[in-house]
Amino acid sequence: MIRTLVLACAAAVAATAALAAPVRSDLPIWASAEAYPLPAGLSTRMARGMQPGDWRLRALDCDPQNATEECYSWVRIAEFGMLEHGLTAAEAPTREALKDASAEPAFFEVLQGGKTFTLQIGFRGGSHYLLLGARDARRPESFDVLNADCEEEGEATWKAKGYRERKIDEPAFFRSDYCAVRSPEGLAALAAASKASQAMEYVGAAEE
Repeated sequence: MIRTLVLACAAAVAATAALAAPVRSDLPIWASAEAYPLPAGLSTRMARGMQPGDWRLRALDCDPQNATEECYSWVRIAEFGMLEHGLTAAEAPTREALKDASAEPAFFEVLQGGKTFTLQIGFRGGSHYLLLGARDARRPESFDVLNADCEEEGEATWKAKGYRERKIDEPAFFRSDYCAVRSPEGLAALAAASKASQAMEYVGAAEE
């Protein structure tokens, strides 16, 4: 029993070893959606920045023809009428699980320079962020998800660029690292230092 548990934990650690460090802020960077002009060529169908419905994230190192369930995660986007340009986002490992996932307030924002974007998810207790790049400005149903790279970045980067790595100092069985951000400029700088690791594609309207 104990050996089985240890092996299961070891497998979980190995599976998460290659995952991007989460991107978080202790308070939301945006408390309301900014009025923004979408970059030229990006469809006006993205009235709130992202098409409402179900979006699939696929790891780029997974062959789409032979991908297993572990290659995917899902986000359900819905309009949040109480806030102008407001959204909600629910996250789950499978599309089926989205129906039971908790939806949180979210905003889609264009980052400095207009070539990268972010989806801010959650308010109370802090927010987390998906860093996105447009795969093709003519196809707003598809983004690159950027693998946040803040490893070993500390106080100097925090002061100069607005992001840094945070983790506990002691060795730990599970990962504790994440990228802390404090401003739109920090998110833009982090996006510029990151590379695509997933494809985020619109699949269709939410399934009930």
